[in-house]
Amino acid sequence: MCVNELKGLSFESDGPFRGPVAKTGEEALARYGLEDASVERTVRSQLNIIAASWFLSFLGLSATKQKYVTMKPTKK
Repeated sequence: MCVNELKGLSFESDGPFRGPVAKTGEEALARYGLEDASVERTVRSQLNIIAASWFLSFLGLSATKQKYVTMKPTKK
């Protein structure tokens, strides 16, 4: 959403500044490391995170498998 909002945007700056000021949306995106971001790259990254989480969950659940006590028939 940041790429959609900031690409092609230009900022006007006036007043006292405490640090560097981005003059264009592309400069602002570059400061956040999003200059080459795309929807495809973002979706791929999210899928990788989900797959890794599922795999680690599977490993954790497999390692801590519940062990049940076998029940013996009751005597009457």
